[in-house]
Amino acid sequence: MKRLIPILLLSAALCACSQKPDVEFLAEGGVRLEINGKAVFTYDPAFCQLSFNHSTLKFCAFTDNTSDYFTMALSSMPGAEGEKISADLVWTTQSSVESRKNVALTLMKREGDILWFSENGGSAAVCIRLI
Repeated sequence: MKRLIPILLLSAALCACSQKPDVEFLAEGGVRLEINGKAVFTYDPAFCQLSFNHSTLKFCAFTDNTSDYFTMALSSMPGAEGEKISADLVWTTQSSVESRKNVALTLMKREGDILWFSENGGSAAVCIRLI
């Protein structure tokens, strides 16, 4: 029994590390950034703007007064679902600006100009719109 507990704990940890992106995340088409399963920015067309620079591959979503935003600088433009890229993410919180560099992302879904990315392990998920 004592040997079974560490094996079960290890199995649970491995399952958590390989978790797939949330089905709900992939079903929604709204631009947003999720960190650890929580939306840290959700685009609302009534109060927000979008931009994408095709030369620098930098996406931005921000409120009209620019107090809240997230940016995603892609290393390359993915072509097909399943392709892996890296990106730098920056986002605002209530009290600070957070960032993560060289986040390994996989293009999970692509419908027209909307792209869904997920980090292996599911700690970051991003949906952007190329305009």
